[in-house]
Parts: sequence; structure tokens; C-alpha cells
Amino acid sequence: MTLPLSSTISVWRRTTILQAGKFKARDWMNQYFTQEDRAFVNADISAVSEIARLLRQIPETHKHRALFFFLLYKYTDFDLDQPFQEQYERNNRELIASLEAMISYQGGLHMDTRMEEI
Repeated sequence: MTLPLSSTISVWRRTTILQAGKFKARDWMNQYFTQEDRAFVNADISAVSEIARLLRQIPETHKHRALFFFLLYKYTDFDLDQPFQEQYERNNRELIASLEAMISYQGGLHMDTRMEEI
């Protein structure tokens, strides 16, 4: 006797879910991530604590500008014809420099020249 297709899929799902619990995220990443993927994750993780520390130092009245820089450098400032990793690392450095400048400038009103273009 064969099971109907819906029952077979249900059994497959349960078996897969149970087996999935045996995997560690690190093992999954090692299996499916490329070298470039790993480099991206490492760069992102290494910058997170510094960026978070700087964001906490920005006065509440200037968080909108800090958020602008965060979004600009993390998600939009990329040339699609250039290698991603180099740009991503550069953008992290520029984001950190912009946040540091906002903190060090009196009142946090540092105006990045790129913001004047927008």
C-alpha cells in the first residue's frame, strides 16, 4: 500500500524538521556559504559593536541624521559594476568615520559632504 502524495509530503516534512534539529548554524554556513559570503558575514559582525557603540553616543535630536548615514552606507552606496566586498568594507569604514565626526563635532551637527548632494 502506498501513501497518498499529501501524506508522503507530510512525513517528509516531519522527518526533515527532526533532522534539521541536528544541524548547527556553523555547519550549515560551512556547507552552503561561499568564501565571499563568509567574508561578508565576518566584516558585518566585526563592525556591528563599533557602529552600535557610536550610535548610542549620538544625541536623540540627531539620530535621524545618523540613521540616514547608516542606511546610505549599509544599503544604497554600491556600484553594481564593482566588487561587492571591497565596497562593503569601505562603506563600513565611512559609516564609522561619519558617526565619529558627528560625535566629535560640537552639537553633533557635522554635515557630510555627501549629504549636501542629496
